[in-house]
Amino acid sequence: MSAHWFRFRLERDEVRRGENTVEVECRTKDGRAGFTRSLNGVEILMRYRDMERPEGLGIDRVEPGGG
Repeated sequence: MSAHWFRFRLERDEVRRGENTVEVECRTKDGRAGFTRSLNGVEILMRYRDMERPEGLGIDRVEPGGG
């Protein structure tokens, strides 16, 4: 069994809180492979570096590290 990883970027407004549906489509394949290809699973890693801070927490009063 071989596995291949593909990276793609979803814009912030394309992912919403709660359940999301991502459609994956294989458009081209290498014709030299002598086996049937299938998609067995998808793993999505979310990075929240661009996440917006929640409002109303009194950020000016919260010390770094919660201390």
